Amino acid sequence: MHLRPESCLLAAACLALLTCGRAGDVSPHLRTASSRERELDSVILRCRTSLAAAPDDANLHTRLGQALLERFMLREGSFQNMAWWVPRADLATVKNAGVRIGPGSARRLPDTLRDAASHIATALALRPDYAAAHRVMGRLYIAQGWGPPGDSMFEKATAQFDTSLVYEPSSAEGYYGLGCSLLRRNRYAEALTALNKSVSFDSSNGSAYLTLGEVYMDTGNVTVAFACYENASRLGLSTAGEYIQLAGHYIDEQAERRLLGRLASLRMQAPGFLKPTVRAGLQLISMYHPGIAMDLCSRALAIDSSCAEAHLLKTRLYLEEGDSANALDEYLDAFEIGTAPYAYYGWFPRELLERAYDRMPESDVLLYLLGQPGVNTSESASSSQEIAIFQNTIERRPKSTVAAFLLGQAYAIRKDTARAVEWLDRAMELPPEVQPSMYWRMHDAYLEMGQIPRAVQVYRKHLIEEEGNWILELLRKEDKTRRYARERVLLGATYCAVGYDCSWRIRRGKPGYWKDRAIELFNRATQIIPESAVPYNGLGDLSIDLGDNEEGCRYYRKAAALGSQDAVETLRRLEGK
Repeated sequence: MHLRPESCLLAAACLALLTCGRAGDVSPHLRTASSRERELDSVILRCRTSLAAAPDDANLHTRLGQALLERFMLREGSFQNMAWWVPRADLATVKNAGVRIGPGSARRLPDTLRDAASHIATALALRPDYAAAHRVMGRLYIAQGWGPPGDSMFEKATAQFDTSLVYEPSSAEGYYGLGCSLLRRNRYAEALTALNKSVSFDSSNGSAYLTLGEVYMDTGNVTVAFACYENASRLGLSTAGEYIQLAGHYIDEQAERRLLGRLASLRMQAPGFLKPTVRAGLQLISMYHPGIAMDLCSRALAIDSSCAEAHLLKTRLYLEEGDSANALDEYLDAFEIGTAPYAYYGWFPRELLERAYDRMPESDVLLYLLGQPGVNTSESASSSQEIAIFQNTIERRPKSTVAAFLLGQAYAIRKDTARAVEWLDRAMELPPEVQPSMYWRMHDAYLEMGQIPRAVQVYRKHLIEEEGNWILELLRKEDKTRRYARERVLLGATYCAVGYDCSWRIRRGKPGYWKDRAIELFNRATQIIPESAVPYNGLGDLSIDLGDNEEGCRYYRKAAALGSQDAVETLRRLEGK
C-alpha cells in the first residue's frame, strides 16, 4: 500500500490553522514519568501472569510487547519524539556522543526490544491479520533503525504500517505510524498524506500534530508547521521528550530570524530582490516565542523531573537573553541530573563551561568537556591557557586520568610527540574513565604519531568490547564452533579494527605509510585467527580502495574459501564487470 499526495493536503493544514489556540491556553493533563513507569510495570506484570495461563492469546502478546517498548522509550529516550525518532544513544554507542553522564548502561537495553519483538512476532504468528500487532512491530523497527534514510528497518516499518492499514483502513494510529516511517525515509509528500489522514481520523492526537509540523518544517512551510506545533501544545503531549522537541523549534528559529532580518534590510536597499524569502522571514520573526519555549520546557519537567534536556534548553534560552547567572544554574541542574546524552553538555560557550568547572573543580567530566577540540569554543584544546588548566588539575589530583589524557592530547596537537606519549601513557596506567570518546581520541592520537603498538593497546584494553563493534560481532558469528578462545578472538578483532583505521587514513595523506601499516595489522590477524575470513576481507577492501582489483579478488577468494558470503557476493560483482 503506497500513498500518493492528494490535492486536499492543505485542507487539513488549514484546519490546523483554524483550530489551534495559543500555546499555553489549555493546560494538558501532565503525568509524571514515575507514575507512567508504574503504570507500564503493572501492565507488563499482568500480561506476563495472564500469558502463563493463556500462552496463545495474541492480544496479550501484543499488549505486553507494546508495554515493553513504551517502558524502554520512557526510561531511555526522554529527548526524542518517541513515536518515531531513533534512540541513538541507547542502541549504538557513538564514538563522541554515545554515553550518558549519569549512572546506568545502555548495553542491556536492546534485550528489552528483543523481548518485545519476540512477543509481537508470536502474536502475528497466531493472528496474521491482527492490525494492532503490525503497528507495534512497525514501531519496533523504527526504534531499531539507525543511520541514513535508506536504513532497511525504516522500510520494514513502512511495510508493517501498510499491512496494518489493510486490516484497519480507518486507523488514525496506523496512518500516524506510516507517516513517521515515511518521514524517516525522507518521503515527505507521502508522509504528509498519511499524517493528515491520521489527524482527520483523530484530531485529538497531539503527537501526530507534532510530527506533521516536522514534515511541514522540513518542506519549508513554516506557517503551517507552527500552526501544527501550537495545536500539539494545546492538545497535550504524552512525554517530556515531545515537549522538549517542540520547545527546540521555538528556540532554534532565532538564528534564522537574524539572518532573514538582514535579508529584509537588503530588500529595502534593493526593491524586488528576494521578495518571497523576505516574506517568509517576516513570518518566522513573528513566530519566534522564547516565552513559549520556556513554558514548554517547564511542561516537560512537570512530566519528568529527571529530564536534563529541559534544563539544557532553558540554559540556551537564558544565554540568548544575556542572563548568564540563570543559564549557569540551569546548566548545573542538568549536569547533576545527568540523564542527557553526554555530548549535549558540551554544546555551550567556553565561558559557561569554565564557570561550571569553577563551581565543580573536582568534576573530570566538566574538565573533559573543556578539553574537547572545537566544541563551541574559539580556542584549540592545545592552547597555553588550557594546558595550564590541565597541568594545575594534575598537580592537585595526580590520579586524574582525564587531566593526563588532555595534556597528552594537547601536546599531540602541537606535534610534541615525546611529551604527548609521556602523558598518554600515564593516562593508560591510571584507572579507566567512562567516556569511550576519550579512548577513541587517544587511539587516534597514537595512530597519528605513528605509535601503532600503543594504538593497538588502547583498542584492546578499552574499545574492543564497545557495543556496536561490528568486527567483533562478525567474528563471534563466524566462530560458531568456538574454535578460538575468547582472548584470541578479541586480539584478532583488535588487529583487524586497527587495520581498518589505518586503511581509512590513506585518503588523508601518506598512502604508502598507511597501506603498509594496514597490511601489517591484517596479516598479524591472519596469524592469530588463521581460519577467519575477516582479515582477508579487510585486505581485499584495502586493495580495492587502492584500485588494485586483481589483488583484491585474490584476497576475497581466500575469504570466500573460509565461508564468507560477503566475499562471494563481492567477487561476483567484481568479476562480472
